[in-house]
Amino acid sequence: MIEKDLGQFIPYVVETYKPESPIIDFGCGNNKRFPGIYHGVDIVPGSDIVADVHDVPVADNTYSTAVSIDALEHFENPIKVISEMVRVTKPGGLIIISTVFAWVLHEHPSDYFRFTASCLRMLLTKNNCDVLECDFSHPYGAGPYPPTMGVHVYAIARKRI
Repeated sequence: MIEKDLGQFIPYVVETYKPESPIIDFGCGNNKRFPGIYHGVDIVPGSDIVADVHDVPVADNTYSTAVSIDALEHFENPIKVISEMVRVTKPGGLIIISTVFAWVLHEHPSDYFRFTASCLRMLLTKNNCDVLECDFSHPYGAGPYPPTMGVHVYAIARKRI
């Protein structure tokens, strides 16, 4: 379990896994969270790619890294979004996901799902990925939650060659 907040999670991923450019971020709004050549895809005006994350207008195997940070719970079909993340990632590329496990309702504009580590592991494995790391985390510090209860869940996987 990572006892880091979200601001520490991304540097941990960068230092440990060294995600390569180009990077595509699913549901990022206007946030740029990783270094390098970076394209955010979102319905938010001003995003690099203004599009539905369920059907991204990008060719297969285009990006070296695909990420989704704290957005998967807002997508109508997160299974399709994970499939899209893998589709646009080059063989051998990284898939990085952080999403909620136990968190308050937060509609932006909608809040549909909660995830377990087992769920993310299964979805990534079924989508031709090898899971490198998958567990619960306290993304904003443990706060009032017991140390054994993760608030978020994260997964880092590599698309099979």
